[in-house]
Amino acid sequence: MLLTLVIVGWNQFPENIGLPMEGVVFLLAAGGVPAAIAMVVGLCRGVQKKNELRATASVPICSTGIRIAMIGLVLLLLGVTFLVEDCVRKHANQKQWVSEAQVKVEQALRSDRVPHDMGERLGPFKHFTGQGFGGAVWNIQGFDYLRARREGHFGNATIPVLFIVSEGRKTNAGNRDIVVMDVQVSTGKDAQLIIMVSHPDLQKASFDLRP
Repeated sequence: MLLTLVIVGWNQFPENIGLPMEGVVFLLAAGGVPAAIAMVVGLCRGVQKKNELRATASVPICSTGIRIAMIGLVLLLLGVTFLVEDCVRKHANQKQWVSEAQVKVEQALRSDRVPHDMGERLGPFKHFTGQGFGGAVWNIQGFDYLRARREGHFGNATIPVLFIVSEGRKTNAGNRDIVVMDVQVSTGKDAQLIIMVSHPDLQKASFDLRP
């Protein structure tokens, strides 16, 4: 149950409350290590009891429980190892996709892809500050995506920027390039740039439990 919750949290939580990769590994260890220790202790006690009975028994003693405990311990350790490896691999892939998308976003902003009225007020784009990314908050669009928040520094002002990296095979089918699809200015209380990017390599991970 704990491992399932960790996997769901890794894929579902937004970036402001999401678990970093180190947090996922910690929770996996917090659930797996005590369970492994408990099984080792139980196994040792079972062996001890078996030896005590063997010393007094007149017929050979076969302990099925010890065999089951050993099999369970091995499966538990393999499962935790596999899940940790999958989380690390997935995080590394996502980090690379976001970095590649950010390069394309920077190129687009330097090419005056900002809406004209906003572009005149902001001035020429200089650079981004900030790092990190999060997964999909609500995945009802039919494709997976990653969200990255940055501060965009322009010649005349600094403005928050949110770029969303989506599954290119669904949002820009047939194109094997990373493409900046759209640049918008939010109409909410605080203005920010919202930039849609398609990435051909981004896709759901093997342990993604969302439909």
